[in-house]
Amino acid sequence: MGNRHSQIKKSPYEILDLSPISTKREIKDRYKTLILEVHPDVQKVHSSQASKEAVEIMEAYRSIMKSPPRFEFYNEELFRKDLRKYAEDFFERVSDYCGIPSAPKFGDPDFERFYQVFSNFRTQKTFETEEEKSEFCRNVRRIARVVRSLDKRANVESLSIEVYQPSPKAKEKKIKTYPFSCSHCDKGFHSRNQVINHFRSKKHFEKVSLVSETPKEYVENQIQEIAEEDFSEPVCEPCVDQIPENAERHCAEEQETPKKPTGRQEPVPFRTCAECKIVFGGRAELLMHLKTAHKNPENRI
Repeated sequence: MGNRHSQIKKSPYEILDLSPISTKREIKDRYKTLILEVHPDVQKVHSSQASKEAVEIMEAYRSIMKSPPRFEFYNEELFRKDLRKYAEDFFERVSDYCGIPSAPKFGDPDFERFYQVFSNFRTQKTFETEEEKSEFCRNVRRIARVVRSLDKRANVESLSIEVYQPSPKAKEKKIKTYPFSCSHCDKGFHSRNQVINHFRSKKHFEKVSLVSETPKEYVENQIQEIAEEDFSEPVCEPCVDQIPENAERHCAEEQETPKKPTGRQEPVPFRTCAECKIVFGGRAELLMHLKTAHKNPENRI
């Protein structure tokens, strides 16, 4: 620390052993480190030499924080090393020096406003001469243009816009289809009974009341229409040339194979072959079996 009191006057940066491009954070950290080394209250050594060194460090720190950044050290090469670090620090120090606390920051999302302010920089701060003031503003605008040329946010053409492309292995979303639906409630149903029960519900009645003056009759007509409507799909009869050779045998096997009972059925004795002991799904299937398998179908029932 004795070198600081040599006859050659040192600059504030030399006293704090800092570079002219040091950031505000680096300056503050360096100041705290040095002041703790020489401050009499911290070291508990009260001497004139320690007091002078502490005063010298504090004056150097205040001088740096009050002075503008050194423009000659801020060039394109420096910003290429770490654009965000040096750009944020430079423009923040310019704002502090000119007394503009509301000035936009380099890291703000609205970067266009930031460049609009500093690319056309003007200040109300008083300088010794107008020429010095103009030179200061020109340097700020020059550095703003340099930073903008390196900022990828401002250079839209250099940004690679990624277009989302779904993976070929991604499963396509299946759209459910229902044989029955209600246009008033925008719902689908799997069976006739489900849609009829829905028509009788209170929610459906409230929906119908909004579009019909006689909702009760309207609902009854809906139920009657859905009950009488035939939803069976038409069977396409193939051409003779398209019928395979084993079609007759296949049809005979289907007729002999008993089907699972669905809905209301006749009692078992009325759909059972007395000779074969086969239970059929209905009386019509039993009669078909008797006509094809037995000569006298009436005697086999």
